[in-house]
Amino acid sequence: MKLMRDFGEENKAVKAFTAGDSTESSSSLRRYLLDAAYLGGLCFALPYLAVTGKARRVLDHVPRRSRDLPTRTGKKPCLWVHGVSVGEVLSVRQLLRRFSGEFSEWDVVMSTTTRAGIEVGQKHYPDTPIVSYPFDLSYLVRRAFDRIRPDLILIVEHELWPNFLWHAQARRVPVVIVNGRMSERSLRGYQWLSKLVCWPPPGIIQYCVEDSVSAEGYRRLGVAPERIHVTGNLKFDNVASPAGGLREELGLNGSDWVLVAASTHLGEEEILLNSFSSVYREDDHSRLILAPRNVERVEELTGLVRKRGFEAIRWSQVKESLSDLGPNARARDSAWQQNGRGKVVIVDTMGELDRISTAGDVVFVGGSLVPFGGHNVIAPAGMGRPVVIGPHYANFRSVVAAFIEHDALLVAKDPADFTRKLHDLKRDPAYAGSIARRASETVASRAGASDRTLEVLRPIVERIAALDPIESARVQSSIR
Repeated sequence: MKLMRDFGEENKAVKAFTAGDSTESSSSLRRYLLDAAYLGGLCFALPYLAVTGKARRVLDHVPRRSRDLPTRTGKKPCLWVHGVSVGEVLSVRQLLRRFSGEFSEWDVVMSTTTRAGIEVGQKHYPDTPIVSYPFDLSYLVRRAFDRIRPDLILIVEHELWPNFLWHAQARRVPVVIVNGRMSERSLRGYQWLSKLVCWPPPGIIQYCVEDSVSAEGYRRLGVAPERIHVTGNLKFDNVASPAGGLREELGLNGSDWVLVAASTHLGEEEILLNSFSSVYREDDHSRLILAPRNVERVEELTGLVRKRGFEAIRWSQVKESLSDLGPNARARDSAWQQNGRGKVVIVDTMGELDRISTAGDVVFVGGSLVPFGGHNVIAPAGMGRPVVIGPHYANFRSVVAAFIEHDALLVAKDPADFTRKLHDLKRDPAYAGSIARRASETVASRAGASDRTLEVLRPIVERIAALDPIESARVQSSIR
């Protein structure tokens, strides 16, 4: 196709993309071998899943990602956007808003891997079909391409599966990485993978990456420099406006101090409760809202909170009691406020963390007090909240560095230091306010990644629009 020939002049990998496989039989053999490897790995893992109690989650996961997808109707061109979970799904909000505003004649379909990603996607993109990303088995991938009929694919951050990319290549559907991020851990994994399969994947024609570190990582993997564009982090464009009123709804006043612990992991909650207990002993007007990364852990956390001498209450109960009070009543009689203090609210719903964070005087972002690699600090910082994290933030190293550069975030080196920092922020509101102000300024200064990414996408979309529709349909149908 003309689009691929145009790009192929610039990069040998894209010439291979245009040419496709050397023979259909070798392509089929490659896919069958990969399918066999996937199925063999699953069979090998089944005893482990049964012993660890994770089989129930797999029983939910497998049918959802294996079922048939609705067929897209009509003849409009289609953009297929894939983000693995909640963070990736939410990060493209402004980009898709701009894309749809400029290219209103395009359909948009979004896929995601997790159930949480689907729920959040349906909430934030009510007019966009949200589907489960298929397992990377050739039959499931082929069927998904048949149903969606994409003309352009955006993969958010990463999650590159061989069968998926081979099918995109075979159907001449260009793939673009947006908000690409390459950590040292990911780099090592892809370097190992490149020994087994062709790298870089010839179907990926452009890489829009967060920072120069990620750009260098892709260059080390063999991606041509002209294919890499440092467009910035899309998450800086998607910070919610600080919504007021939640503290009042909850019945909080100036004497109440609230710590919101966001996206916490196993092992972190004990550290958090130890630190919060220290603050609470000093001032019993202190409150904790605990939002685990996995809401399925609510029962486990309820037991842990009670063991520490606090009363656990679920966020859904708080909301229900507020609803019963009516819009004009204060919440001093809500479930959170009754029978004295000493309560910890555990968030058991999805998609509300940004709003809940606005009630916090301080926000802790999880995955950082344990060696997970951290989570996104941009959202609470952009809403003007002082943010504290632990020492494990490798997944967001460049983002954290931007905040540290402007003294706009606190990094605790260990649990004891975390407790000290909570005390410092509580005792000195002016100090906490200065950190919060610099944090929101840092976020504002780094906005614009959506516009820069759209600049990369625009010529690709325009070339697709110029294609002969008969030729495009012929290529799509020839693979089925």
